[in-house]
Amino acid sequence: MARSKPRQKQRFPHLLGSKWTSAQPVMGWRHFQVTARQQGEGGVVFAELRAVCDPQVRLWVNAATLKNRDLWQPGWTPLEDGIPCGRQDPLLDRAGG
Repeated sequence: MARSKPRQKQRFPHLLGSKWTSAQPVMGWRHFQVTARQQGEGGVVFAELRAVCDPQVRLWVNAATLKNRDLWQPGWTPLEDGIPCGRQDPLLDRAGG
């Protein structure tokens, strides 16, 4: 009887579809959802994040950075500024609010 290779543990098995809130605006947005994952060389896992309120805004990050609570919070956390979806308007920032 042939032995099968032991199955390698998948890194970040629940990544796809997960929701995240960035500590600081990223391309003007704070709420994101993982829409794709990619395994890179050396076992590095990358996640494609899309802004919830603007699906045209996409970025790829090393999935390990999502564990850094100074940068990302799991789920969509309420924002203190009260701005829907966390959109930061650079024109308002320059005008002083």
